[in-house]
Amino acid sequence: MANGLMYTAPVNGEAGAQMYPVAAGNTILLIDFNAGKFWLKSNENGIPSPLRTFSFKEELPKIQNGGNQVTREEFDILTQSVTALSENLNKLVTELGGK
Repeated sequence: MANGLMYTAPVNGEAGAQMYPVAAGNTILLIDFNAGKFWLKSNENGIPSPLRTFSFKEELPKIQNGGNQVTREEFDILTQSVTALSENLNKLVTELGGK
């Protein structure tokens, strides 16, 4: 990288990065959030370096299943069990003459 200053600027795609001017002795970080890419463009001593391309993606934290959380599958199994128990209880109450 160049020994000069480093700037950051938003661009629209690789074409925008290619066209972005960089002053001699500087490096610029060009970023396109919609495309999920960024580019490093340098101009060392008035000699432009090739455009370097990088991709990025968001890394979402994984939710750890603690003692007071259940998975969707565990919840569905519990729902089925409660429904079956409720149906059996209603059937028993009806058989015993209840309402």
